Amino acid sequence: MDIWDKGFQEPKVRFPEEIIKDYIKSFDKATEGYASLSLRTIEGVDKTVLGLNADFQYELRLTSNIIGGYSFQVFRFGYNVTIYPVRIIFADEIADELGIHEASFGDRVITVDDEATFSHLVKSAFTSERFREIVGGLIKITKARIKAAME
Repeated sequence: MDIWDKGFQEPKVRFPEEIIKDYIKSFDKATEGYASLSLRTIEGVDKTVLGLNADFQYELRLTSNIIGGYSFQVFRFGYNVTIYPVRIIFADEIADELGIHEASFGDRVITVDDEATFSHLVKSAFTSERFREIVGGLIKITKARIKAAME
């Protein structure tokens, strides 16, 4: 009897990073190029210090193509080989608005068990008032810097 004759079942879910890419694909256009969202894979030592305790880790950052050096970490997330559950840590300001409270040791890691809940939570972060204020402020500062450079 061959123990491998039944094969293996791949999960029928979308990767969390694919969900995020779908949400952010039109962000540059929505901000007229003044702001960008970039998804970065977290590797090496950073994986051990960020508190996600996951094999595959990512962070989403808000930046400006025009203002060098500005970067705001919107959230970071990670998962293991089963893909779900996903562990997420939102920026404090966004976590506050979403009602995510600190657990022990100041940790705001939340665990999401399925794709639909993950998608809903990420959408809630993107549509939060605080995220909109941060993006709006970045757009205003970027426009002012462009105007000052032209004078």
